[in-house]
Parts: sequence; structure tokens; C-alpha cells
Amino acid sequence: MDLVPIKVKIGLKPNGHHNFPDFNQLPSVAASGIDWSIYIDLNYKPAWLYSSCGHQEEEPGSPMGVWHGMILVPAVFATEAVSLFPAEVTQLSDAEATTFYDSDHALNFDEEILDDTVLQSIKAKQEIVPPIPLTPRQLKALDPTDDQPGVRPNVDKTFAGFKTRRGITVPP
Repeated sequence: MDLVPIKVKIGLKPNGHHNFPDFNQLPSVAASGIDWSIYIDLNYKPAWLYSSCGHQEEEPGSPMGVWHGMILVPAVFATEAVSLFPAEVTQLSDAEATTFYDSDHALNFDEEILDDTVLQSIKAKQEIVPPIPLTPRQLKALDPTDDQPGVRPNVDKTFAGFKTRRGITVPP
């Protein structure tokens, strides 16, 4: 599925709730007859990818009270959003989206996904004296290059892995 990444500046309303641009104003969304958040969720499942620097933190490019999010949308949605909300929405190239995702959104993601149930049972076998030999399946569970539950690579650690797992392509 071809999608375009957009980066959205998300402020705060006086009541402390997120202040997204009103994407219901986009012609493509208005024509659908449903709220923009449902329109996105129903048609383009990647969901929001938020900056690791939230509203209550400050860093260069992200002042206090501002949070950045990226979402992958159809090209028409991206074009309309940038046109209608130029101060809040920026269309990103694949390289820019990769930088945001890898260096910000997924900054604190673990390299591996651990299945505690599987690993605890393996650990229990090894703590018995003498240790009970591990089965071939348990040995595979300890191999992060094998897809067996236990220790697996976190494909969502990188934008490339995220896109591949979801079948998304982004124009260069």
C-alpha cells in the first residue's frame, strides 16, 4: 500500500487535551462522511507514531506544550493537509520519515521482543540440578534469528521493518 508520511505539530487545548488540526475540513475526509480519526483507522492502519519528546518536555524543535506525531496517509490526504494546515503539517520524504522514526519515535524501543512465559520455562529447566536438556524447539526460542517465540528481533525498531511488516511503501 502506497502511503505518504506527514509530520503533525500537536499542541494542547486549554483543557489539556491534544489539539490536532481539524482534518475533518479536508475534502477527501469530508467526502467520506466520517470523522477523520475513524477514516484513518478504517482505511490506513499504521496509526500515530509519536515523538519520544512529549508535551511536558522540551528539546530543540519541540518546545514545551508541543508534541510531534507522524502518520502515513494517502497522497491526497497529505496534499490537502499540508495545503490547509501549513504551520502544523509537513509532508516527509522516506528519508525524513526514517530519521524521525528511527531516531525519535523508536529511540527507546528494545532490539528484541522477549516472550517471558517461554523464557521462564527454559530458565526453570536450566536451574534444576542436573539441568534438563533443552528441546530443539527451546533452543530455537533462544535464537533471535529464528521466528520461534522466545527471543525475536523487534522489527518495529526501524522504519524499514515497520513498513515491511505492514506492507507499506513510501515514495522516495
